[in-house]
This record gives sequence, structure tokens and C-alpha cells, in this order.
Amino acid sequence: MLATLGLDRAALLHGLRLALAAAIAFAIASFLHVGNAYWAAMPV
Repeated sequence: MLATLGLDRAALLHGLRLALAAAIAFAIASFLHVGNAYWAAMPV
């Protein structure tokens, strides 16, 4: 399935790490009541 999408295992794991980092950044910003917390995920 990954081959049909043009992905290998390393690319998939990198994408998952980036998604997790963005979710954690958003969660921290939301917890701290930062205005427009969704911007915290942008640098990721």
C-alpha cells in the first residue's frame, strides 16, 4: 500500500513524528490559553 502512494517506511515515520509534534505544540498552546493556538503548530 505504501509503495502505491510513493512512500517508504522512513517517510511514513517522519510524517507521523511531524504530526505528533504539531499536535503536542497545539495542545501546549491550548493549555496555556494562547490566542490563536493553532499557529503553534505552524513552525513544525
